Amino acid sequence: MRELPLELVKAISDEVSAPADLRALRAASKWWHAELTPRAFHTITIRGTAHGATGLANILQDSALAPHVREIVYQDPAANSEGKFAHLGHDSDIPDDAIDALGAAFALTHRAPALETVTLVFYPVYYEEFPWDPLSPSSQLRAQRAILGGLARAASAGLKLHTLALLNLLAVHSRVFDEPAFAALLAPLRALRIAVLANDIHEGDYPQEEFAAFWEASMTRRLLPPAGPGAPLEALAIRSAEDVGLVPGFSFADRVYPRLAALEVQGIMFGPAVGVEEFIVRHAGTLKRLVIEGCKIGIEEDEEGPAQFWAAVWDRFRETLVVLEEVVVREDKNETGEGRVLNYGHFDPGWGYIANYEGTEGEEGDVPALQAFVDAVEARRAKKAQEGGGLM
Repeated sequence: MRELPLELVKAISDEVSAPADLRALRAASKWWHAELTPRAFHTITIRGTAHGATGLANILQDSALAPHVREIVYQDPAANSEGKFAHLGHDSDIPDDAIDALGAAFALTHRAPALETVTLVFYPVYYEEFPWDPLSPSSQLRAQRAILGGLARAASAGLKLHTLALLNLLAVHSRVFDEPAFAALLAPLRALRIAVLANDIHEGDYPQEEFAAFWEASMTRRLLPPAGPGAPLEALAIRSAEDVGLVPGFSFADRVYPRLAALEVQGIMFGPAVGVEEFIVRHAGTLKRLVIEGCKIGIEEDEEGPAQFWAAVWDRFRETLVVLEEVVVREDKNETGEGRVLNYGHFDPGWGYIANYEGTEGEEGDVPALQAFVDAVEARRAKKAQEGGGLM
């Protein structure tokens, strides 16, 4: 097959993208082996099986293959790449031997010197029957802990990732979060994406104890990368399917990431105690992309209206975010699919902040203020594009 013209050979190899096909083609000859090995092992994707975990471990222990690994993806068979349900009826149970093998494999990731990205897509349904009982974690929770523990051990051995995505992370505290090695895993990150999965059945007992402890301790103190003058973080996405920030508490505190250029928040309440608005404004000099989805301003139990309206937030952002080039504000939808781009939530003990889809008195300036903010950002982007075109 190598007798084919080089141009044709390259055209054939360029048309092959699936790792499994690349690995099959590289077995055809020594030339194909040398030509395709870097692409065939660039991205390794595994599922929740002992076989897949053992295969990853074998690659990482192979001195000829490990240097080519740049990305590792763990994707539960029931989830798609964004963490949503892909296959109904998939067995949620992960065998003990697979959990052990997954932890052992991810503990070897420091052996891949070019590894930059790890994406973990866990099972897309909260499956903890007794989250308060440390003696009865589900196999899904044990698998998460094993994989994260393995990565932490690898970080202590020299692993330095650029990008980490944790999709469907269960809202239950894990001891690995408290380990110095886990902080070492987060410290070099340039991009971090966390989508938290929680129990959405909490009739009259919101927030549940484990859920509150996770956000108030794990997320606030352990799962955000270390901040400071040397922090390399450039992109941060924190997504919650349940309202957090006020009850349960979550705060960005006084963190500063000098290189932060992109921020996404979902389900995070706006208010002084949370500090989302202040966090955004502190990064006005670097922030170029901002996504806000399903976020509310809270109205406390004995209050008739919010302490601040969205209009004030948008006006402040328009005046201060002087380098922002893209802003996305996605609507908050109720069970029937009805939605409002801007919303407020009235606190109901045991139930959380209940969205007001009928409208809140005094909100008349919210929509015009948001539009003015969006228009200012789009005008800035258009001007920059025009200036860039003029330099060509």
